[in-house]
Amino acid sequence: MDKEVDLKFVSAYWCNCVSAEYETRFGWAWEFADEATYEINDRARTVLLVLAKAIPDDYAAASFAAGPLENYVNLIVREKDAGEADFVVSSVYLRNLLPLVRGSVDDLWSLAKTSRMTVEFSMPDLEKELWILEIRQLMGFWCRICSTSAMEQYDASYNQVLQKLLNKKTREGTVHDITASAPDEKLLEYVKDNICVLEP
Repeated sequence: MDKEVDLKFVSAYWCNCVSAEYETRFGWAWEFADEATYEINDRARTVLLVLAKAIPDDYAAASFAAGPLENYVNLIVREKDAGEADFVVSSVYLRNLLPLVRGSVDDLWSLAKTSRMTVEFSMPDLEKELWILEIRQLMGFWCRICSTSAMEQYDASYNQVLQKLLNKKTREGTVHDITASAPDEKLLEYVKDNICVLEP
């Protein structure tokens, strides 16, 4: 699947993660993330890092660690790629999730210690597209919109976004951020219909 790694992908991934109801609509994001970890390359690094940086809560962290991150760790160990092992353990976003990975984590750490090279990689910055909101806060907002069973854990993010929508100084930027990150037009329309302050 040839999709772009952008804010819409990230929010679609987390919406898919928190609600089976959205699997049909946003399953493509999970598949894209999963397929990205089949090879050791910049695409895999990009997908893993943008998703890790945007993790909205502990439940999502565990799901991500047991999915794409675990696949990637196992691939690195299988391929005995010491440089890539070092890259993963050196990334604060990925390293902090390693305790949640059930796989070859001990082998990954051992392999990283043997690395004699550094993987050159520039971390994509999706947050530069945001005017007001933090990426995790925004993903928590979308998860609250999409989730049916675990809504309480996203209430804080949802309420923070609503407060920024109600504040005249931050309203325009917040509307921009919600619009830029909407996983699809249907969900954006739902938000517009149910949160009247999105209207100009």
